[in-house]
Amino acid sequence: MSVGSVKVVSHLFESLAAGDIDAMVANFHPDIVVKEADNLPFGGLHQGVKAFREDLLGGIAAGADLVVSDREMMDTGGDVVVVRMIGTFTSKHTGRTVRMPMVELWKVEDGQITEIDVFYKDVTEMAKLYEER
Repeated sequence: MSVGSVKVVSHLFESLAAGDIDAMVANFHPDIVVKEADNLPFGGLHQGVKAFREDLLGGIAAGADLVVSDREMMDTGGDVVVVRMIGTFTSKHTGRTVRMPMVELWKVEDGQITEIDVFYKDVTEMAKLYEER
């Protein structure tokens, strides 16, 4: 992994915190693949920038507000950046908050993010939060 790969992923998180979705996807490969747990409302495989923006981000935002904290990036020695963090999800329907430890695997090739694989510590709790009305 190069320092450049870490910078690419860091930039995305900074853009997310600022609410700048255009900047967030600026380093995405056009055919990016994002994998989420199948049992979540926004779960499954999302391919392409449009699917990421509309289906994934739209699905997450429809049910909860998200704040990312305690982010740590780890060097794998290859083209993958491992990101460990806490995602704090607050339900837009009930106001209940879940602090979820998460790990994401980010594949970066030639300065572009080509794949993101997302893992939640307790995917069942995430599904419950999104089911609440």
